Amino acid sequence: MSEYRGIYGAAVKGQSSSTGTIEGQIWYDNSIAAFKIQAFNSGTWSTGGTMPSARKANKGCGLQTAAITVGGNTPSGPPYSTNTTFEYDGTSWTSGGNVAAVVENPGVLGIETAAVCFGGGNSAGPPPLYNTTQHYDGSSWTTVPATLPSARKAMTTGMGIQTAGLSVGGNDGSNLQETLEYNGSAWTSGGNLSAATQTAGGSGLLNAALNFGGQNPSITGVTEEYDGTSWTASNSLNTARDQIGSGTNATQSASVAFAGGPSIPGLGNETELYDGTSWSNSTNMSTARKALGGAGTQAAALAFGGYGSTPLPGNESDATEEFLYGVETKTLSTT
Repeated sequence: MSEYRGIYGAAVKGQSSSTGTIEGQIWYDNSIAAFKIQAFNSGTWSTGGTMPSARKANKGCGLQTAAITVGGNTPSGPPYSTNTTFEYDGTSWTSGGNVAAVVENPGVLGIETAAVCFGGGNSAGPPPLYNTTQHYDGSSWTTVPATLPSARKAMTTGMGIQTAGLSVGGNDGSNLQETLEYNGSAWTSGGNLSAATQTAGGSGLLNAALNFGGQNPSITGVTEEYDGTSWTASNSLNTARDQIGSGTNATQSASVAFAGGPSIPGLGNETELYDGTSWSNSTNMSTARKALGGAGTQAAALAFGGYGSTPLPGNESDATEEFLYGVETKTLSTT
């Protein structure tokens, strides 16, 4: 009978973590006295912690185990827009600091302890749109002097970090083609998109960003890559959609897009993965939705809120779904 030593070329190694292991390798976890394997997950969604209250048009950033969702539009009101922030620890949501004003569809970028919220709208008004910028330190928001050139909402796409971020597209009364670059204290103009776009998804950093989907003005699957100066067209999404979710902290060459409306007023549950060149279909979400928040990376993404059924007032969702892709550690049963 074949032994693991003969197949793999070495005995099962005992160690306290998966550091240094590769796909297909079995190892012994000394910390819990259990055998484990590095297995490949082709993409799975599972149910995460429920948000304290339902909402759509909420935006987020951070990692699957340390994310935030900001603002949105709730089923109760007026005002229907909310100023709440919730923080996710990989299991459950808890309340964080409130943003300065009720807001829906803001731009959000960064990580849980160093985030930026900019623009957005107020369904009750006035004002209907904002041009303000706020910083989050993991507990409270502070309004900073930096203002956008024009007030805007409609899912302006945010990506990058607090000191090197991007605002892409959006709507200030009409769809925007512009890119704005943020250095932590001021917004300056960057290269324009190929077409004015709102409600898109995005990921990456200031000098290596990705923008995809949205409306320009019809629902589109167009994908563009940014190098810090200009945008270049890449292969489109397999399913065109708007009000799309994305792993906001994913990289330009390993991104994930999920849900969104492939039609008006339809909902979608499709998941697609980007490898730096093209998109491929992955496992569908359990529930179709649009106008949702997203966070995380391609390997570990997070989807929360949005419309959980027909996009009508009162159908906002409090559900969270977690996505895993790639090599992951699994515990083996020895009984």
